[in-house]
Amino acid sequence: MLRSRVLIFALAAVLAASSVFAQGNPTGTITGHVVDPDNLALPGVTVTVASPMLQGLRTAVTSANGDYIIPFLPAGDYTVTFELQGFAKATETIGLKMADRLPVNVKLTLASVTESVTVSNGSSFLLKSGIRSALEIGAVSSHR
Repeated sequence: MLRSRVLIFALAAVLAASSVFAQGNPTGTITGHVVDPDNLALPGVTVTVASPMLQGLRTAVTSANGDYIIPFLPAGDYTVTFELQGFAKATETIGLKMADRLPVNVKLTLASVTESVTVSNGSSFLLKSGIRSALEIGAVSSHR
């Protein structure tokens, strides 16, 4: 009789443990590596995830090795954005499932350089002044 009670208790313990493990991890993780055009690790990249499943945004910054990890995300669709000054912003759209550990690796490209030249009023005054002076010099020369 004691033996059957021990057996029933052991069976109940196994069933209870299996139901706990069957529930699984309700969240997922986005992880990855960010590199430059030469495949060198990029530290300091801000990685932002956005989803209707989240209240707000989740961010991480890449390590010295260019790695990042954003854990404990509910299953759903996410937009992952990568930003670092001097590089073009990159965006990836992914679907994350329960208990997923989804790698999102990105190669950032260099940002385009734009130049602009601004001419202030002071410069145009000098230019007009220079033309007027030249005209006056010409007028004085023609009177001789």
